[in-house]
Amino acid sequence: AKAMFTAMRKFQPSSLETVRVIIFQKDMVSIFLSTLKSIPQGIFTQAKDFIKGKFNDVVNGDDDASRERPQYPRHQSGNRGSRAHMQQPVEENVTFLILSNSEENIRKAKKSLDEVYKCYDIDASKQKLNDRQIDAIKRIAKGIDCLFTESKILLMGSANEVNEATVDILKYLHEVKDKEKAQAIQMYVKWQYEISPEKWMTFRDEINMEIETAYKAKKISCVVKDRTGTEYIIDFKKMEEYEKSNPRKKYKIIRKDKAGSTSVGLPSNWAHMKSDQTMVEVKLSPNDKEYKDVLARFNATNGGSVSISEIRRVQNPSLYQQYAAKRKEISIRNRKNPEQWLWHGTYPDTVKKIINNGFNRSYCGKHGTSCGAGVYFAVNASYSLGYCNADSNGCKHMFSVQVATGDACQGNSSLLVLPQKPGAGGHVTYDSASDNLSNPVMFVIFHDSQAYPAYHIIFR
Repeated sequence: AKAMFTAMRKFQPSSLETVRVIIFQKDMVSIFLSTLKSIPQGIFTQAKDFIKGKFNDVVNGDDDASRERPQYPRHQSGNRGSRAHMQQPVEENVTFLILSNSEENIRKAKKSLDEVYKCYDIDASKQKLNDRQIDAIKRIAKGIDCLFTESKILLMGSANEVNEATVDILKYLHEVKDKEKAQAIQMYVKWQYEISPEKWMTFRDEINMEIETAYKAKKISCVVKDRTGTEYIIDFKKMEEYEKSNPRKKYKIIRKDKAGSTSVGLPSNWAHMKSDQTMVEVKLSPNDKEYKDVLARFNATNGGSVSISEIRRVQNPSLYQQYAAKRKEISIRNRKNPEQWLWHGTYPDTVKKIINNGFNRSYCGKHGTSCGAGVYFAVNASYSLGYCNADSNGCKHMFSVQVATGDACQGNSSLLVLPQKPGAGGHVTYDSASDNLSNPVMFVIFHDSQAYPAYHIIFR
């Protein structure tokens, strides 16, 4: 510091007006200040006043800026990954002052900085991540900043590391989605292979999904791999499995539902469906008893007069099988009928998604989360009317829904998953949540297969 100030005193060309000393290390500031004080008054008086005013608090240890600045860990995720309690990302800024005698050099410098540092967000609005999944993403993003919001994963750091982490995280999210889908399929159909006479082993969830998908697509066979990478051929015509490299050694396979039958029984009132149809809507006649029953339930709770245009029965065997299996599971656990007929009003652009894919939280959670981050169903149709937007023809849409509500707990806006039942043991949770246990207005489910859109009501 003394050498620098001495050199500046001796070097005094008439054209030089300003000399700025940039100090990067905090502990060096006091050294420069003490050196500056020892220099005679005169040329450095203005500099001393400026530096004292700028750095006095830092030198004296009263770092207000540091004390008041929001502090959070490098990989912030709020309260153990709970989306409802996650702190929103606190914005912290670093300002770069780029000085040059050339606009081109400044542009190049900015470009270089942009290439080194990158901020990227991943859309996670369709996936409700749990604590374990959030921890896994943190491990993938180790070495860069990873922040979680209600709908996004924000990654910040060097461009190369962000790019690598983005690819790995997207791959992980895809695997999570596939795993959840596989678990849902396993609930209503199991593929098994015979390991000894009359002794069967169930395929693991992922392979079970692959086999079921190929079976539904009417394929003659499909190829699956075990954990070691060994390939096996599944022959649907002969209902057998064999190793691709050793076709002589064969195993019998069988397709069973959770109850052990070949399929979950479909409602007896359903119309015949062709083998290539996965879903149909059947328009009911106003003279049918089925139509009148649905209309009576609707009119009993709609709270006003509306004009019914159509009532359609939704026939989706795959969705119904999933619902029937889940309903049976809850019924066995609680030893009572868990089902209620409830209502769900929706937007026109969501209708096809619901009748084809069921009630998915990613597009059925548009109306808030006052009782938790699930799918909402109303006890009275009048409540659901408020969430029905008209389509281009002026028609509104509502579903009469079979919902396996089972044992409900009190809901709240921070509820991401259902809590465990006290005294139930193990990991037994409640089956749904409600706004008021003694006089419920709505129920919320957190497992998409707990509801089936039985009837589609179109009205004005």
